[in-house]
Amino acid sequence: MPVVLMTAFATVATAVEAMKLGAYDYIQKPFDGDEIRCLVDRTLEHARLLKENAALRSVAEQQLAPRPLIGSGPAMK
Repeated sequence: MPVVLMTAFATVATAVEAMKLGAYDYIQKPFDGDEIRCLVDRTLEHARLLKENAALRSVAEQQLAPRPLIGSGPAMK
Protein backbone atom coordinates (compact mmCIF):
# COMPACT_ATOMS: atom_id res chain seq x y z
CA MET A 1 0.00 0.00 0.00
CA PRO A 2 1.48 3.35 -0.95
CA VAL A 3 2.07 5.75 1.91
CA VAL A 4 1.89 9.53 1.69
CA LEU A 5 3.15 11.44 4.70
CA MET A 6 1.14 14.50 5.66
CA THR A 7 2.81 16.89 8.07
CA ALA A 8 2.68 20.44 9.36
CA PHE A 9 6.35 20.35 10.35
CA ALA A 10 8.17 19.19 7.23
CA THR A 11 11.92 19.40 7.10
CA VAL A 12 14.30 18.00 4.57
CA ALA A 13 15.48 15.48 7.16
CA THR A 14 11.98 14.18 7.92
CA ALA A 15 11.10 14.00 4.22
CA VAL A 16 14.28 12.03 3.45
CA GLU A 17 13.67 9.71 6.40
CA ALA A 18 10.07 9.09 5.32
CA MET A 19 11.20 8.23 1.80
CA LYS A 20 13.91 5.90 3.13
CA LEU A 21 11.26 4.13 5.20
CA GLY A 22 9.12 3.58 2.12
CA ALA A 23 6.79 6.56 1.84
CA TYR A 24 5.89 7.30 -1.76
CA ASP A 25 5.72 11.06 -1.17
CA TYR A 26 4.92 13.67 1.42
CA ILE A 27 2.83 16.80 1.55
CA GLN A 28 3.12 19.73 3.89
CA LYS A 29 0.14 21.43 5.52
CA PRO A 30 -1.57 23.62 4.56
CA PHE A 31 -2.31 22.23 1.11
CA ASP A 32 -5.10 22.86 -1.35
CA GLY A 33 -7.57 20.32 -2.70
CA ASP A 34 -6.09 20.26 -6.19
CA GLU A 35 -2.64 19.53 -4.79
CA ILE A 36 -3.82 16.57 -2.70
CA ARG A 37 -5.97 15.20 -5.56
CA CYS A 38 -3.00 15.33 -7.91
CA LEU A 39 -0.78 13.61 -5.34
CA VAL A 40 -3.34 10.87 -4.68
CA ASP A 41 -3.87 10.30 -8.41
CA ARG A 42 -0.11 10.08 -9.00
CA THR A 43 0.32 7.71 -6.05
CA LEU A 44 -2.47 5.39 -7.21
CA GLU A 45 -1.14 5.39 -10.78
CA HIS A 46 2.32 4.46 -9.49
CA ALA A 47 0.83 1.59 -7.47
CA ARG A 48 -1.13 0.41 -10.52
CA LEU A 49 2.01 0.47 -12.68
CA LEU A 50 3.97 -1.52 -10.08
CA LYS A 51 1.23 -4.16 -10.01
CA GLU A 52 1.07 -4.31 -13.81
CA ASN A 53 4.87 -4.58 -14.02
CA ALA A 54 4.90 -7.49 -11.56
CA ALA A 55 2.18 -9.28 -13.55
CA LEU A 56 4.06 -8.81 -16.82
CA ARG A 57 7.30 -10.05 -15.27
CA SER A 58 5.51 -13.16 -14.03
CA VAL A 59 4.13 -13.89 -17.50
CA ALA A 60 7.54 -13.30 -19.09
CA GLU A 61 9.26 -15.62 -16.60
CA GLN A 62 6.73 -18.37 -17.30
CA GLN A 63 7.17 -18.02 -21.06
CA LEU A 64 10.97 -17.99 -20.84
CA ALA A 65 11.26 -20.88 -18.39
CA PRO A 66 13.00 -23.93 -19.85
CA ARG A 67 10.55 -26.64 -20.81
CA PRO A 68 11.26 -30.30 -20.08
CA LEU A 69 12.34 -32.43 -23.00
CA ILE A 70 9.97 -35.09 -24.22
CA GLY A 71 11.83 -38.16 -25.38
CA SER A 72 14.78 -40.21 -24.26
CA GLY A 73 16.70 -40.90 -27.45
CA PRO A 74 20.36 -39.90 -27.85
CA ALA A 75 19.47 -37.11 -30.24
CA MET A 76 17.11 -35.58 -27.68
CA LYS A 77 19.68 -35.81 -24.89
